[in-house]
Amino acid sequence: MLAFCKRILALAGTASLLWLAGPAATPAAAAGSDLHVIAASALATVPGAATGAVYVTVHNVGATGDQLIGAATPVAERVEMHSMGIRNGVMQMRSLASIDLPVGGSIEMASGGTHLMLLGLRQALLPGRHFPLTLNFLRAGPLHVEVTVQPLGR
Repeated sequence: MLAFCKRILALAGTASLLWLAGPAATPAAAAGSDLHVIAASALATVPGAATGAVYVTVHNVGATGDQLIGAATPVAERVEMHSMGIRNGVMQMRSLASIDLPVGGSIEMASGGTHLMLLGLRQALLPGRHFPLTLNFLRAGPLHVEVTVQPLGR
């Protein structure tokens, strides 16, 4: 009974985050998966740009932790996971091999922090458009989401 109550509370928390995320939210969950994407967005790019960034929030309502181990999209040649931060007064970006997703926890990617870097863009990311993204998890496997492109300056 306790496990059932915890699961209901976790789902209620996910629903609250979805409500707070507003119209840009793109909820998704793989069949039978305890991982839920609350929002997936990218900032628009100018024509000819070679790189872009995707920001996602993934919540784990399951009883087992997981790891994001990669991502792919047809709009870019490759996707890398990066973290950004300031060290000794200098902004630094580093590539990540994986991102932990603990039980009851979330991965929250945002501008200036952890993000998915799109390299070798095959097209401009235009405001209001959507594109597919596959998040690959160590235990849950692939999770397919739609990314909403937001205007620059948002």
